[in-house]
Amino acid sequence: MFVLAIIFPILVRLSLPAPDAGRWIRNNLSFSVFLVTMFPIAVGTFVRTFDPKPLRRLPPTLRQVLLFVLVVLVGLAATGAIDDLRQAANNRTIEPYSFRDNAETLATEKALRGEVLRKTKTPEEARLAYLRVERPFVSVRDFVDRASAAAYWAVLLNLLSGAFLAVVFWHVMVLVLVRARSGQRVSDDVYDSTMLVFGLLVTWFPMRLYAEWYINFGAPEPAGYNAFVVLVGAALVTGTLLFILKKPGNAVTIFSGMSTGVSAILTFLGKWKQGWLGGMAKALESLDTINFVILEMVLMCFLGVLASVLFWSDAG
Repeated sequence: MFVLAIIFPILVRLSLPAPDAGRWIRNNLSFSVFLVTMFPIAVGTFVRTFDPKPLRRLPPTLRQVLLFVLVVLVGLAATGAIDDLRQAANNRTIEPYSFRDNAETLATEKALRGEVLRKTKTPEEARLAYLRVERPFVSVRDFVDRASAAAYWAVLLNLLSGAFLAVVFWHVMVLVLVRARSGQRVSDDVYDSTMLVFGLLVTWFPMRLYAEWYINFGAPEPAGYNAFVVLVGAALVTGTLLFILKKPGNAVTIFSGMSTGVSAILTFLGKWKQGWLGGMAKALESLDTINFVILEMVLMCFLGVLASVLFWSDAG
């Protein structure tokens, strides 16, 4: 994975002059740092410590269901990655190195950054001015005609990353189910390696936020980033499952506390702070069908695993 990831900054360097390529590589941390360091370590740790034995402890029917769920999750992750690229091409700011012919786009981007630094333009004004010049990709054919090699490589890395995240989420589900059904503790090595993988993967969030801040000229809100919302939800669910995996007896307390707390907060906001719900409404409204289905699938998996934990705990 490291070899695949390190190719991306090389392609950026081939797409832009040296000073500008270095500037973009340094500031797009989610590609230049996360995918080159954290992600390969996470993949290597997962592959090195993955043990299929826990899955064999489950009944054949449940194994088949889980394998079907894995296929669905990987398929949704791949579809979501492609859809995120489509949204980025249509709605979000695109980096100059993503275009094959990028001289005008790069010159505009540099000039606008200068105006932001001199405070003759606000970050949002600069972002909107850049969007009028960059000519976003309007179709697959347009992407094929105008995208750079770096843009193609970003598609590949997004697909591989999405598939790996789906496998990790599925793996945590399996561990929780096996722990609940068999009553046997997950070994410390497996738990620690899974926590390490999770800890490495969540470093993507601050790095991507910084990259979006830079790409958008310092504008406070990245526009139309549905995938970020979905990944936050998936990370919260995975973290909760890992906590349940360590102490499955607390599953009822965890779920009850979460549902009560969220319900209380939403009720308070709906009654006394209606304006604060605007951000939530905006996020939900901007979600397209694919991302909504992915969130729904993550929630269904979480509730299904939780119900299984409670059922098998009671049965034992």
